[in-house]
Amino acid sequence: MATLPQAPITPPPQSIPDSEPSRTCIDFPDADIILRSCDSSEFRVLKLYIIKSSPVLSKQIQAISGPSYTTVSTDHGASETSLSLPVLRMSDNGPILTTLLTFIYPVPTVLPPTLEGIMELLSIAQKYEMPSVLDHIRGKLALNDPPFIRPENAFHAYSLAQKYGLLQEAAQAARATLRFSLTIEDQEENLDVMPGAHLHELWKFHQDVQSNLSSTINDFRGSTAHGTLNGLRCNWNGPFGIPKWLDDYVLSIAGAPSLFDPVEFQLAFVRHVRDTPMFACSCCPNIPSNTIRTFWTALTNFFNGNVAKVRVIHFNHCPSSNQN
Repeated sequence: MATLPQAPITPPPQSIPDSEPSRTCIDFPDADIILRSCDSSEFRVLKLYIIKSSPVLSKQIQAISGPSYTTVSTDHGASETSLSLPVLRMSDNGPILTTLLTFIYPVPTVLPPTLEGIMELLSIAQKYEMPSVLDHIRGKLALNDPPFIRPENAFHAYSLAQKYGLLQEAAQAARATLRFSLTIEDQEENLDVMPGAHLHELWKFHQDVQSNLSSTINDFRGSTAHGTLNGLRCNWNGPFGIPKWLDDYVLSIAGAPSLFDPVEFQLAFVRHVRDTPMFACSCCPNIPSNTIRTFWTALTNFFNGNVAKVRVIHFNHCPSSNQN
């Protein structure tokens, strides 16, 4: 089997700012097509990779394929004819095409340095119907530490995902926003963060998650997983035979999903110990860590299962993008 050629990258894509166009960043010596970006960056590449990656670009390449010859004059007055490569004009800018091509060709993969750049990269891979490239990009993103979508940027990530028509990332960001409360008052204060329709849909997502949790919380309270804490001799046991502070914490999540957090769980325990000094509980501080871990895993599965039932509405503001 022939060895696939490696494309030299000049300059390294990592050093290309989003605001500056790249110039011939990927150049194969035996290229058979030129990709020209909207900012006039050119990429001399092998069209086979593009054709195999994208049915959309494959059709465009077929439309411009065919021999093309250029005649130039020499110093001696004679003329020479040479074969010219077909040029596919792209609507995307040079820096974002550079990163996209690293996920198509056998070169080191490069992600854009900003959250918006990453969303744009995913968007054009989706626009050109490149499922394997999308999987490749998302696989690379999954290795990020910290994750590229996290509570600190969740609202911005949600807005960008909706802007670029990325349903999977919109759902991921929406779940991350559950770490925060979101009331109608919050909507009015945050209209500068994202369009009102997006913010209202995010608020509905929070309301639906809360409704799901409220309607199923008693099922969890009576479940075997919840019962792993039965038999604890806390001075204040709840109606299901477990410490009342734990049962109250479970109930609180149904009313406020943002309370589902290991820190909030620990604070609930601290309040239980702190607020009952005269009748110090000798049981709860000695709950085995494995028991707590089993309980928390069961609660996590219950919480995530209810969140997964809620659909995030996709607003397609980019006609050329396809919903994924």
